Amino acid sequence: MPKLGGFPGSCALTGESLNHATGAAEMGGKERELRAEGRPVELETTSPERIYTMISAVRVVGPGRRERGYLEKLAALGSELEAAALVERGSARRLDRMEKKLDAVREAADAEVQKSHRLILALGSLQRENEMLREKLTLALATPALLPPRRSWLARLFLRA
Repeated sequence: MPKLGGFPGSCALTGESLNHATGAAEMGGKERELRAEGRPVELETTSPERIYTMISAVRVVGPGRRERGYLEKLAALGSELEAAALVERGSARRLDRMEKKLDAVREAADAEVQKSHRLILALGSLQRENEMLREKLTLALATPALLPPRRSWLARLFLRA
């Protein structure tokens, strides 16, 4: 009676097919043949070390072309993210500097506006004073009799003494 062997979770045929790397693939065909003939099939448990010796060529497979492409895309996106973070931080700093400059310009403009208002008030008061002096002058020129007569130089000199 042919025996099938394996460890928990797998089965393998004993005999010639175990010497091939495709023994696990052939198992399904052999098992079907034995069952089709009506003969019973026994399962035999085998240690993992024995199975590793049965399969001669075990090849370690790394990431494939798609996985490498995916990892490269992730690395590129990571570097873009870092660059975007630097740009964002730099633009925030620049924005802060520009806001400070704008505040300083606004304060200077407000100071200039206040100065101009003060000048307007000063000019207005000077204009009013000029108008009053002009009115006094026109009144003085219009009525010469109202002014006291002017004394001579000698009269002013002797009156003091």
